[in-house]
Amino acid sequence: LEPVRERRKNISPDKVIEILEKGREKASEAASETLAMVRESIKI
Repeated sequence: LEPVRERRKNISPDKVIEILEKGREKASEAASETLAMVRESIKI
């Protein structure tokens, strides 16, 4: 586990937050597209 620990030391908390935010945005976009397709399919 030492290599993982070393890499973790070199990652800034701000970078982690940035990565998580980008992931949240992508997930939100995908969910919105899916919901739009579902609504269209069931005629809501």
